[in-house]
Amino acid sequence: LTLSLRFSEAFEASERVAAADAVSLDAFFPGDVPAPATRSVHWCTNDTLSITWELLRRSDAACTRYYQLRIAGGEYGIRSTSGAYLESDVSVVLEAGL
Repeated sequence: LTLSLRFSEAFEASERVAAADAVSLDAFFPGDVPAPATRSVHWCTNDTLSITWELLRRSDAACTRYYQLRIAGGEYGIRSTSGAYLESDVSVVLEAGL
């Protein structure tokens, strides 16, 4: 799975590592779904981050699988070069396709 995240603010080199670390993808449901692993992280531009994860499992007829994408917010979460940050964590539950 590769996701490209485009932010409304720019990130310079000094903020990019911390910003990438603030984005996570975790197994959500069912409990026996193995955790995904980050394969690559790439900044396409100073406001667009692309992350590829591997080891995700597709849903099948017997089981629908879900993963949770989370971007850490708050004062200690993701922060742009200008100092802008998300007020709170953002999370989205993704359904793994068939």
